[in-house]
Amino acid sequence: MWRVVYLPEAEQERGKLPGNERAALYNAVRKLQSIGPALGYPHTSAVAAAPGLRELRPRRGNSPWRGIYRQVGQSFIIAAVGPEAQHDPQGFRRAMRQPNIARLESGDHEPSVATLARLADALGLDFSVDIKRGGVKLRSPARSTGEGEPERKRA
Repeated sequence: MWRVVYLPEAEQERGKLPGNERAALYNAVRKLQSIGPALGYPHTSAVAAAPGLRELRPRRGNSPWRGIYRQVGQSFIIAAVGPEAQHDPQGFRRAMRQPNIARLESGDHEPSVATLARLADALGLDFSVDIKRGGVKLRSPARSTGEGEPERKRA
């Protein structure tokens, strides 16, 4: 089963959809969870204006709403929920300009601690963040000793 994670802003956008459209998006997400990257058209398609991004197309593309996502490892991250481009071109462009989409495209955004926690949970990772004067450092995943505590290196 593949993991699908919504960024917080995408969750808010999903919550604003009419009930029947929200249900259609949930059904499309379940298909993505079951089939993963093999889920093809008409359920998903590439976003032409943004290489690497895909749109989840509820109701085989017959819904006026789309979930904009990218695969990250064994998970899919939904960064925005917006109207379909042909149905509402301005709304689609507005959704694609959202900071979350730009962050997914660039890969050089420093996410919030809450977002890191959600992604770590979705990806099944443990990692550490060192915060010191002058910056933040992300350390590679901690290895488990099998006793519930991560192995710590001594200086």
